[in-house]
Amino acid sequence: MAEWEAAAVKLSRSGSALNQLARRANSGHVVGQQQLQAALTYHHRVLDELHRVLGAVDQHRGTRR
Repeated sequence: MAEWEAAAVKLSRSGSALNQLARRANSGHVVGQQQLQAALTYHHRVLDELHRVLGAVDQHRGTRR
């Protein structure tokens, strides 16, 4: 459960960071390629982590995704 909560918090923060970048871009500010790539890479890692946690939960319950 703690792993799930930690992953959910990371996902929320990552989504907020992406949302902030989108707001900046939509308001005419330049968002650097490196900054955007770093945010997307982190978001992808968090999604992978969440996927692993959910897989462990499924395995524990005896179900499959």
